[in-house]
Amino acid sequence: MSNIFDLPAVSPKELFDTILDRQDVEWMKIERIASYGLPSPDSGWYVQDWEEWVLIVRGSAQIEFGDGRISELAEGDNLLIGRNIKHKVPFTTEDCVWLAVHFKSKII
Repeated sequence: MSNIFDLPAVSPKELFDTILDRQDVEWMKIERIASYGLPSPDSGWYVQDWEEWVLIVRGSAQIEFGDGRISELAEGDNLLIGRNIKHKVPFTTEDCVWLAVHFKSKII
């Protein structure tokens, strides 16, 4: 996990950082998600046949993984969730806004 707002104290010029670079993308979808304090549905876990990069634009949230790990995400935090990784969102703040990039590799 990293935070989009973590910058060097001083930079004499523009700074370009690659966040995600994939040349093998078969398809991609970018979503804005407003959670309004709602957790994942009670029906269970997400297990997606693609990768998902998420960024918390506003608010905060938790992502719980099938192995019991919980990632606490605040504004600017971003995380790559791998393909077929069991996860759910047990908590979001009322003002939580995400940017989610879903993508599937050409080679599986």
